[in-house]
Amino acid sequence: MASEEEQQQEIEALGAIYGDHEFEIINGEYPNIEVKFVLSSVTQGASEADDDFELNLVISLPRDYPHVAPQIRFEDFEDYFSVNVIDGVMIKLREVANENLGMVMIFTIISALQEEIGVLIEHRKREKENIVEEKKKKEEEKEQARFVGTIVNLETFKKWKEGFDKERLAQKEKLIRCQVSYRSHMIHFNLTITSSCIEMGIQEARRNVCKEREAALAGKLTGRQQFLKDATLNLSDAKIMEDVDIDESLFDDQVHYLTNPFIRPANHHKNLRRSRRTGHG
Repeated sequence: MASEEEQQQEIEALGAIYGDHEFEIINGEYPNIEVKFVLSSVTQGASEADDDFELNLVISLPRDYPHVAPQIRFEDFEDYFSVNVIDGVMIKLREVANENLGMVMIFTIISALQEEIGVLIEHRKREKENIVEEKKKKEEEKEQARFVGTIVNLETFKKWKEGFDKERLAQKEKLIRCQVSYRSHMIHFNLTITSSCIEMGIQEARRNVCKEREAALAGKLTGRQQFLKDATLNLSDAKIMEDVDIDESLFDDQVHYLTNPFIRPANHHKNLRRSRRTGHG
């Protein structure tokens, strides 16, 4: 039977064995036939777990297949396993292909890969366990290192001393900066307080002066208040009048003159001289 016919029949048979979710014809034209298989680590009816994975195996058929081995490669296999694990699986699949030269062998290769899936699952579990153990070991070593301490020698002491001096100098500089800042703040605060006190003193002095002026003005009495306070002031003018000797005849002449201005009294000059002598007129 010709290679083309054998390849076409095998592809048809594989399509009948595997479902659409497991088998895909990438290229169905001879002599470049290429197919893809998707195999899952999850068995039918089982629930998915963190250790599950999928294998994408691509098989290309040469012109003279099955008399020569097909080309085999994985896709995205490195997402789950290391290069060494992948190489180990490829070696086993090539061995199966070489053992079945001259016969259609794709189904045999896929069956061998399915058997390897169980081994790969166990390998993946061990890898996860190793990662957990390694992490746990590192945490234990880190915890123990807290109690062991550092071995002290001249080199480690010098290194520690340099770090200690540097840290101490930094703390000292920080303290000096804080002190300078505090003093500057206190000076500004004192100046502010002093200025406020001076201003308050000036205001207080002004208030005292005003109070003194008000008190001084309040101590002076008006004329009316003086007369109300001292009743003798009302009698002062009357007392003066009692002490003065008054010549009433002078008033009579003056009244006569005022009523008859053109007629001088006969004793006008006489009375006038007398009034001058006595201080009146």
